[in-house]
Amino acid sequence: MAQKVGIKQIAEQCGVSKTAVSMVLNNRAGVSDSTRERIRRTIGELGYRPNQAARRLGRGGTTGSKSGMLGFLAFDRWADSGHSYYGQVLAGASLHAQELGVGLTYHQVIDPTDAPPDSVDIEALDGLLVTGKPTLGFIEAMRKRSAPIVVVSPSTPHIQADSVRPENIESAWVATRHLIELGHTQIGYLGGQSFNADAQERHFGYRLAMQEAGLEVDDDRSVFTDFSPEGGEQGMRELIERGHPMTAVFAGGDYLALGAYDAAHHAGLSIPGDLSIVGFDDIEPVRYLRPALTTVHIDLRAVGARAVDRLMQLITADQSPLRIRVPGELVLRDSTAPV
Repeated sequence: MAQKVGIKQIAEQCGVSKTAVSMVLNNRAGVSDSTRERIRRTIGELGYRPNQAARRLGRGGTTGSKSGMLGFLAFDRWADSGHSYYGQVLAGASLHAQELGVGLTYHQVIDPTDAPPDSVDIEALDGLLVTGKPTLGFIEAMRKRSAPIVVVSPSTPHIQADSVRPENIESAWVATRHLIELGHTQIGYLGGQSFNADAQERHFGYRLAMQEAGLEVDDDRSVFTDFSPEGGEQGMRELIERGHPMTAVFAGGDYLALGAYDAAHHAGLSIPGDLSIVGFDDIEPVRYLRPALTTVHIDLRAVGARAVDRLMQLITADQSPLRIRVPGELVLRDSTAPV
């Protein structure tokens, strides 16, 4: 089967940006005549076939489109930080929407119990991406309006809606298994809030790897806090103060690992000499840790892009709910070592 040609291939062939290709596909100004002609010629040569539903939506056209605009609603205080977890998801969603010729508007809700801000005209949007900690009441209200909605890496568990999130259980199993294969048997777990869906799944993957290896799963070696460096520092300190022998820790989030590094340093523990640490997410700040952090890489921009694709499908046709998982990949660096 021939490989499907996309905007990326056209842009690379022409030596232009994907934005320029998108502008030509949607007959928008801002591209010189010579570049426009080169892009059109390449489109013909490569046999590109655009997503017609996306193009209709981008022009505010048929298929029930209202405005050619999607909404990205983040129930999270730090979602607009470029290097944050949700900031990377937003970047991926925004870029992919632009490639499809569809608009995307961003709004932030600081308090999860609040309704969307008055500036969000949900009725005028073709569909909504929701991330962070939305209330179940908000999701249900959107469903009653029959508003196309995709929930992206929600912290809130048991949401009945289309969703896109990392493959947490398998990735956590792989991370823990890495420590076990290095000879570690006394492995702690540092996770986000116990009610957080990602934290629950990552803890389950950790426990599964331990049990399959015939190792004791001691609840005193698990601490749940919040996904922040402060939470990681406090949680790591608590694990140390409990006094249980421990040679390794799986931190179910890189921000937790940042704090764990600090707590280990103040306790006089060397990494990885005294304590091996594995993180999760592979966010940009961990590149500056020393030693460099072994972690599970999740392509957060791909999470955002997949969410846009799924939302487009829901806008153009009624479909059964789908739960999409984006796989992780263990990145070996310098924070783990054999016992």
